[in-house]
Amino acid sequence: KSVHVITGTETMGRFGNGQGAEFAESYMLEYYRPRLNKWVRYRDIENSEMMTGNTNTYMAVKQDLDPVILASKIRFHPYSPHQRTICMRVEVYGCGYDGKIISYSMPQGDKRGSTYEFYDWNYDGEWKGDSLLNGLGSLTDSNLGPADYKLGYYAKNRGWVGWKNEKRNFVEIIFEFETIQEFHSIELFCNNQFTRDISVFKELKAFFSIGGDIYNSDGVSYTPMTDEIFEEPRNVTAKLHRRVGRFVKIQLYFASKWLLISEVTFDSSTARGNYSLEVKEGELKEVNNQKDIVVKVSKDPSEAVEDPVRNP
Repeated sequence: KSVHVITGTETMGRFGNGQGAEFAESYMLEYYRPRLNKWVRYRDIENSEMMTGNTNTYMAVKQDLDPVILASKIRFHPYSPHQRTICMRVEVYGCGYDGKIISYSMPQGDKRGSTYEFYDWNYDGEWKGDSLLNGLGSLTDSNLGPADYKLGYYAKNRGWVGWKNEKRNFVEIIFEFETIQEFHSIELFCNNQFTRDISVFKELKAFFSIGGDIYNSDGVSYTPMTDEIFEEPRNVTAKLHRRVGRFVKIQLYFASKWLLISEVTFDSSTARGNYSLEVKEGELKEVNNQKDIVVKVSKDPSEAVEDPVRNP
């Protein structure tokens, strides 16, 4: 059930002692991850579902996956335009996933003019209206956006997820982790083409929660230095001062009309000790008081009576 990073697939047909051409010219992939709780059809960076397969029965063909797949299970669906017996031998390349993040939720990106759509194209969770829920996508795929955001949109190669400040004062993203973590820092890869109304965020606020419903007021605030000289994208790192939680809610405040980010990573370690879910202020948990039983003894055993007395 552990999640792995799937970076490539390789397929091969079956010779069958020359009795047939048993191979698939194409195939599709589906993958499953526990947090998704469903099978998802894989699409590559060109938004294509169809993978290139084999042209004969004896040569293996490897396909590198871009973006990579984070999954605990994977399915191969062979496809051929011709009626034939299909045989497919498969191999999967990858490694264990140690990113710790199992999902993030946030507003879907915005469109700039009629050409540029700063959407999270790789997101594999739920798309509900303008909201993305319980999935992973461009912010955790290890692909960084180009220095000029326009270069990322030829043939829809994407690269940046972005929002404009007409709808909101800040962008809120909630990250969910597999286990309770002690957080040391967060790093965001940000665009800073300020001559095109794109700047690094003005302020970052981070809040932490064990259960995901209530966030502690003891958050972290970070204000990066303003740079109006160099327009190259950069990593911005904020210290999180060993705060503890399984959920991290970050709020990124606008410094310009547009905010574009490409990748978010955390430096964290598994928290030690036992932690309880947060409780709303004023909400009291119902606790059963212990009860002592005092028995009044009479000379006649039939007259013994239990007298419950509560502990103070």
